[in-house]
Amino acid sequence: MHGNKVEARRKLGLPLDKKIVFNYGIGIYRHIHLLPILKRLNQDYPLILLTLTHIQDWYDLFKAVKGRYPFIELRKGDIPIRELYTYLHASDALLVHKDSAEAIVVPSTVNLCLGSGCPILAYNTNFFDTFDREVLKYSALGEALIDIFEERERVKDTLRIAEQYARENSSYEIARRLIKLFESLPEITEHRAVA
Repeated sequence: MHGNKVEARRKLGLPLDKKIVFNYGIGIYRHIHLLPILKRLNQDYPLILLTLTHIQDWYDLFKAVKGRYPFIELRKGDIPIRELYTYLHASDALLVHKDSAEAIVVPSTVNLCLGSGCPILAYNTNFFDTFDREVLKYSALGEALIDIFEERERVKDTLRIAEQYARENSSYEIARRLIKLFESLPEITEHRAVA
């Protein structure tokens, strides 16, 4: 579900003249160590780190560092999916920073947000191994954000691949596959009875 960046920013009361890096949810504390990088980047690309969480401790943490990093736009609360997509439409990038996991994981945030048209910056760890080129994996956050802000070809390619992935794995497509599977079950059962 794509949207209009200008309309989304106006709806959310966000400026039109700054880059917006969005993070949300229960894991935003993982982004604290990235603030100096964003501060340096802010000198050449005026930006906002739009941070949204319902976890009081993480809200308090970001509120405490906001004095040193005034580019943080902090919002508190839960976010319904339709409203989440408005935030994604308003943003230039979604930042998802997770360290390596000891098991195979399903990055639900990426699956939830991939169809928004907002580039997803994912820290290059095994947490995102299930994705190849659908997300922008980074080791150097500053360089990856510059690619996004400059709308480089790598970002455009990633967005095209992400859109194709979202279309092929949409709830409608998954439902279609399940229906096809269920429709094939009586045939399997009949074949077993005959054998």
